[in-house]
Amino acid sequence: MHTELIYRHLAWINALRIQLRRTTMLDRKNLSYVPDLKLKNDRECQDYIRTFLSDDEYIEVMQQANTATHLVKNRGKVLPTLAKDNELDAYQQVNMMQPLEELYNLQGKCERIKNTLFPCQYAFFSTVFV
Repeated sequence: MHTELIYRHLAWINALRIQLRRTTMLDRKNLSYVPDLKLKNDRECQDYIRTFLSDDEYIEVMQQANTATHLVKNRGKVLPTLAKDNELDAYQQVNMMQPLEELYNLQGKCERIKNTLFPCQYAFFSTVFV
């Protein structure tokens, strides 16, 4: 069970990394390769996540719009099972939920930064100076 939690965290890190690198409609002029989990032909990108998950969980998570969020949710689902099996007491379970909440918050912050548009003036002067 502990290995499963660690692997799920590694899958979350890769999923978030790939989601944040996905191009937006305003960034389509960049024609270089950018990995995308949702592209059917991007096997290399999907293998970064498939390596760390069971087949059933991989299929479930890849059907969701936000893969990384569902990986954190799945990590939270395991904690009551650990408590039921007496591997965690109530205090430890609460302590393990706090980092998951922080991961949700940090992921949301990263996604908001990525989706925030810069005014044209900033883009123009950055291009001129570079």
